[in-house]
Amino acid sequence: MPRNATLATRDRSHACDGLRDQLRRRAVADQGGPVRRPLPVRPGRLGGGGAQLPRRGAGLLSGGPSGSEPLPGNAGLHDQRLAFAWTLHYIPHFGGNASRIVLAGHDAGASSIGYHLLSGDADFWTRHVTRFILQSGGPYHRYGGNNLTEQTELAKRLHCSTDLSSNKALACLQNAAARSVARALPDATFVPVFHRTPLTGPQPSPDALRGRSAQVTGLSNKQFLVGRVEREGVYRWFVERHRGGLSNGPDELASRLLHPYDASWHKNWQTATGIVLNPVCSDLRPYQEAVGDFTEVCPMIEFIESLQAWRSQVYAYQLAYQPSYSDWRREADEAVHFEDMELVFGLPLGSNVHASEADKEWARVMISVWATFAHTGKAPTLRNTPWPKYDTIEPFSMKLGPQHVTMKKAEKLHRCVYLRTNRVTP
Repeated sequence: MPRNATLATRDRSHACDGLRDQLRRRAVADQGGPVRRPLPVRPGRLGGGGAQLPRRGAGLLSGGPSGSEPLPGNAGLHDQRLAFAWTLHYIPHFGGNASRIVLAGHDAGASSIGYHLLSGDADFWTRHVTRFILQSGGPYHRYGGNNLTEQTELAKRLHCSTDLSSNKALACLQNAAARSVARALPDATFVPVFHRTPLTGPQPSPDALRGRSAQVTGLSNKQFLVGRVEREGVYRWFVERHRGGLSNGPDELASRLLHPYDASWHKNWQTATGIVLNPVCSDLRPYQEAVGDFTEVCPMIEFIESLQAWRSQVYAYQLAYQPSYSDWRREADEAVHFEDMELVFGLPLGSNVHASEADKEWARVMISVWATFAHTGKAPTLRNTPWPKYDTIEPFSMKLGPQHVTMKKAEKLHRCVYLRTNRVTP
């Protein structure tokens, strides 16, 4: 009988390449059975054949400005569409069922799924897929550096024409040495740009999407598993601190990250939370939490609300358990960005990892969550705790760890609504 297939969109982290090399078939065999006839790309980990969608382009490398003839925008999204069309056509030859595909993405991979679902080409995806998994990313997330100003600056640094719609600029950029490009743009972002030309039809803004009908988006009666880690802001804080210099104070560092979101982020976040941001205090956790709220938590909550309004079934969770072997122990006491995928891919179950029994147990929990959803479209009951669907009236999500499984109301919903309502455009 044809099996489920899980298609995974990649994020930009090279760490994921190492994770895939350490996957163990035994990790999911107990949950979904062995992968007998996988697709000829990467083995699926949720009980059936899996495929890997290609990377998105990096900043300017993903395409030029809207309407640009030599540099059409969103090249990476077109690559993903082509890969998905190929999978639909050929999956029966590998024992798969084209009507039972699950799309899963992490970070920018999750954002890519969201872009496809909210673009003018959404019907192509929703016609073939019913279940989606988005982890630590989504279409309402923002990514710095992917805008026309940054791309023009790159062209200047490479001594190319700043008319990015010209063939002259294209030839100059294509002929530039890779090392020169790397030096000119040290923080390239491997994600598509939301405000570029979509695949087909007009690309709506998040504000317009909130009032859009399910009939238009094709997202009615779909099933979503949406998750994040408890300490989302720690990773971005760490990267920005080392990129911008260790001597920068917390206010300056946070402003670099958050000013594009809200020119009054400092005042608004303190008002919304009642937490004082004190640059003199040695405890950086409030600043890291603010970064996580603006960049990950609130965009995710907003997207979940939209999905629920479109009558899709949503199961939400936040992972708090941190593996005992984590390199982030000095930075955080709960799960940090990317640590969730180590558990989903069964890394603690491998023989080359010094994992504790608790690490192995939580890996099995995360595998069970993803595998159960992929097979049934529902979240599992965990440790005798039923997992309800997210509802705007009773916005429950599941907190996984640090020690227990607990059902909680969306504790940051009200602060996110305040931040969204009082946002000051930079």
